[in-house]
Amino acid sequence: MDDDHVSLDHADVFIAGAGPVGCATAHAFADQGWTVLMVDAFDPPTPRPTAEMVFPPAVELLDRWGVELPPGRSVRGTGVTLYEHGGGDPVELRFPPDAQPLVTPYPDLVEAMRESLMERDGVEMLYGVQVLSVELDGSVHTTRGTSDTQFRADLLVGADGRWSAVRHRLYGEVGQAVTSHTASVMLEGTGLTGYEQARVITDERGRCARVHAMGRDLLGIALDLPEERPPDDDVRAYVEKHYVPMLPPELHDPLLRVASEPERITWSGEGIRLRHTYEHGRIAMVGDAVGHQHPLLGIDFTMGVGDALCLAKYGRANGYDRARPEDSAGIEYAARHFFEALTARKPETVGVRRLLWEQLRSSPAAREAAMRLFSVDVRATGLVPVFNVLEEYRERQEADASSADPS
Repeated sequence: MDDDHVSLDHADVFIAGAGPVGCATAHAFADQGWTVLMVDAFDPPTPRPTAEMVFPPAVELLDRWGVELPPGRSVRGTGVTLYEHGGGDPVELRFPPDAQPLVTPYPDLVEAMRESLMERDGVEMLYGVQVLSVELDGSVHTTRGTSDTQFRADLLVGADGRWSAVRHRLYGEVGQAVTSHTASVMLEGTGLTGYEQARVITDERGRCARVHAMGRDLLGIALDLPEERPPDDDVRAYVEKHYVPMLPPELHDPLLRVASEPERITWSGEGIRLRHTYEHGRIAMVGDAVGHQHPLLGIDFTMGVGDALCLAKYGRANGYDRARPEDSAGIEYAARHFFEALTARKPETVGVRRLLWEQLRSSPAAREAAMRLFSVDVRATGLVPVFNVLEEYRERQEADASSADPS
């Protein structure tokens, strides 16, 4: 885009972070006629072999914004099947046809969304820019190479992810508490099919794996480890011991080949941050910078798009701060409790996980609500009765343990 479209020393909106949610925020404000300056520390984007799940109506927005993914680099997800390794029957959750997500590799989505903004009037993008400080009046101090620059905007948006520099500069918070580590890999050319129906597999120790198609002959596998990340030399043996037995036999050899090449594995520390702080002064945050769930649920991009649309609708931080929590609180509550129960990792919570499986297998209403959770539908709050049963069980267990304690 030509430099004269947006004044670099003042724009209506300054967005820190040009990932998928930052790009969605830029589009949403441009739709409202605002001028946008978006910056990011990285170009190209961070290479992550992870999948983004784009649920309707975000799919329709991508079409309207002219986002074109590379041929063969996306699929329509049909649902999620939950497996309890060594347990009973799996639980199949099928998305209705009008709720099927677009599943695509993260780098492909970022590149396509950035390209869609290149010719958009009123939007300017700068890369290699790091945020040094932010002020409540919308001022931001940045560095790019050897140059420091001060920008000013009517609204400053932090869209820079779970390790948000904007959040850190504003509140001194670095990021979420890390509760597990995830190894993400991409398998190409295996010839395997059927993974449009994603598989989420857990074991008795709370280990978790997710397998899903991301394109034509393209699979993504995420292994969530409750333990510390093993040294590179031990990764293959660790995967073979703990995760190969959980996975379909057809995946064993392809996964072990990748596990033998540590450079093909992307590691990330994972955790959950609840959505408490949306704005302060002329500063607002969207997407993972506000809060996030565990990525194995795959709901954070759609939540972030909801943030972007809500913020652009109000055009100022304070209206957004009131309206957005009302829209997202139910999904967040359901996601947190569902994931914690599904992957219960402490000996005293194993019974909670088993009870959740019983509820999912026996109750059509519970399965329907779980499907709605994975499709980021507010009807996921139908899981609340299930959580009430789990909480009552947990309280009985604690009471029994307390009465049995001789001290």
